[in-house]
Amino acid sequence: MGRVVVITGGTSGLGLALKELYEKNGDTVLTFSLDETGDANHYCGSVSHEIKVRQVFNDVYERYGKIDILVNCAGVGMSGITEHIPTEDIYKVTEVNFYGTLYCTRAALPHMGAGSRIINMSSAMALYPVPFRSIYGAVKAAVLNLSMSLRMELAPLGIEVTAVCPGDTKTNFTKNRIKDSNTSDRYGDLLRTATEKSDANEDKRMSCQEVADKIFKAIEGKKLKPFYIIGGKYKFLHFLTRFTSKNMLLKGISKSRGGVLEENAKARMKQEQKQAKAEEKRLKELEKEQEKQLKQAEQNNTDVDINTQADETEVVETANENVVESQDGSVGSENTEVQDEAVVESKPEQEEEKPSSSSSLGGLLNKMTNLKKASEQSDNKTNE
Repeated sequence: MGRVVVITGGTSGLGLALKELYEKNGDTVLTFSLDETGDANHYCGSVSHEIKVRQVFNDVYERYGKIDILVNCAGVGMSGITEHIPTEDIYKVTEVNFYGTLYCTRAALPHMGAGSRIINMSSAMALYPVPFRSIYGAVKAAVLNLSMSLRMELAPLGIEVTAVCPGDTKTNFTKNRIKDSNTSDRYGDLLRTATEKSDANEDKRMSCQEVADKIFKAIEGKKLKPFYIIGGKYKFLHFLTRFTSKNMLLKGISKSRGGVLEENAKARMKQEQKQAKAEEKRLKELEKEQEKQLKQAEQNNTDVDINTQADETEVVETANENVVESQDGSVGSENTEVQDEAVVESKPEQEEEKPSSSSSLGGLLNKMTNLKKASEQSDNKTNE
C-alpha cells in the first residue's frame, strides 16, 4: 500500500488538482470538504467543526492505520473595506482558513509518525498585503506563522511542516469569495476600482493545473523548505524586499492593485482637512451664538428682577404712606379736639382782658395828643 494522503478542500480548485496528482503517483487519497460526491474516500463536513474533524481523522486511522501526508487546502476568500465588513463574515473566514487548518493538524498528528509531512496552504498575501483583502491576508499570515512554529516543534519527531504561498490562480476561488460591497462617502469608489482592476487580471492569472504542478514538485522534494512562493512575480517581489523599504513596497503594491494611490490620498486628505476646518468654524459660530443668547437671557432675567424689586418697593412705600396718612388723620382729629377745647377755655380770659387793653391804648393816644399840642405852642412863642 502506498502513502495515505488526506486533502481538505480536495473536491475543487487546487485541492482537486493535487488529489489527481497524488493518485497518479499511486497514493491513497482521502478528501474532506462540504461537497457530497458519493466517493467512499470522501468525508462531507466543515473543517471549522472540531468534533467532526476528529471523527474524520479517527476514521481514516481506523481504516488505514496511518496518515502520511496532510494537505490543508480548504479555504474561503474575502474582499471588502475592513471598516464595514460584517463581523460574522470575518468569523467565517477565520474559522475555515485558520481554525480549520489548526483543527485538522491537531486531529491528524496523533496518527502521524516520523517521515510524515504537513502541507498548509497559505497565500502570497501573507507576505505582501493587498488593499481591501486585509482579513484574508491576515488569516493567511497566521497560517504561515503557525506552519513555521509547528516546523520547529515537530522537527524532533521527524515530522516536516511547510507552507505554500501561491500567487493569483485562475480558479473558482475568486468567484466564490465573500465580496462585501459596503462602503461610505469617505472611501468613494476605491473599493469598486480596486475590485474591477483585480478582476480584470483574471485571464493573466496562473492556471490551476500550472500552480498544482509547481506545488506538487516542491512538496515532493527530498527535504521541505519553511515555505514556498508560487509564481515568478511574487518570487521577484520577495527578492526586492531585501533591497527596498517596506514603505516603497507597499506603495508599489497599492498602485498595481488599484488601492489608495498617494495622489488620491493627498487630495482626499486636503478635502477632509477643508471639511474639518469648515466644521470647526461652524461649531465656533454656533458656540458664539449660544453665548450671545445666554447673555441676552441673563440680561432679560436681570431686568425682570429689577422691575420686580421696583414694583415691590412701590407697593411697600404706598402701604407705608397709607399707614402714615391713617396715623396723621387720627392725630389731627385729636389735636383739633384739643385746640377746640383750648379756644373755648381761653375765650372768657380774652373777654376779661379786653377792657383793660382798650383803656390803656386810649390813654396813650391822649398823652401823644397833649404832647403834640404843647410842642406847637412852644414853636409859636419862639416865632413871636
